[in-house]
Amino acid sequence: MLVALGEGVIKTLDDFAGLAGDELVEMLAASDKGGVKLELDDANALIMTARAGWFEEADSGATEQG
Repeated sequence: MLVALGEGVIKTLDDFAGLAGDELVEMLAASDKGGVKLELDDANALIMTARAGWFEEADSGATEQG
């Protein structure tokens, strides 16, 4: 899966978090590195986990201003 992501120019966690679930599913299915099968719900869950850092940063910024 990592090779497929790298081929799709996903190099950082932020790059990964910026994907939509269907983009991730299509990217992995289209890869010639084994065509990883991933359900849309699973893709969305992985992406939301990657986005958790975005929300933590926003929360800490609000606390500092508050």
